[in-house]
Amino acid sequence: MKSIVKTRRKKFDSVITDAVNNLRFTLDIATTNTAPQRGMLLNRFEESDSRIKSINVSAICYYDKAFEDHIEYTTAELKSMAGYTADTMTFASEWHDAETNQITGITTKTFTKKGGFSCWDVIQNIKKFEKLDRPKSKWFGGVDCHHIFYEGIYFNNDKKTLGISWGS
Repeated sequence: MKSIVKTRRKKFDSVITDAVNNLRFTLDIATTNTAPQRGMLLNRFEESDSRIKSINVSAICYYDKAFEDHIEYTTAELKSMAGYTADTMTFASEWHDAETNQITGITTKTFTKKGGFSCWDVIQNIKKFEKLDRPKSKWFGGVDCHHIFYEGIYFNNDKKTLGISWGS
């Protein structure tokens, strides 16, 4: 006779887990026309006609305070870590004209997975969303390829959709 063991899902305070917000990675964005460096600035600028060819992610890490270093996760580890515990996640962003504040672009993308999303799943969803959203950005005249350091996800003001924090 087989024994059936029912495992309990770990309860989280939020559907966004600490694990997914403690990840560290960068977007690797390949474009058609990167502008030359401007003076001493290390910022990455794109020409106005530059287009995104591809978006990938760098090594995915976490910061280990004991070692004072970033430690890389394996794909297997990321797949085993809860990232977002609801069955549906929707990313949404609005782009506004800096002078008029008019909306110049809106991107919304919904992902569904019964049982929630692992950290690996969340990263793949972020990558898919950025491929749709990032081309709508305008930073100093071109697509934003400078704000690429992942700093976590959060709920937008509507408390239903998610935004992504990108640092530089």
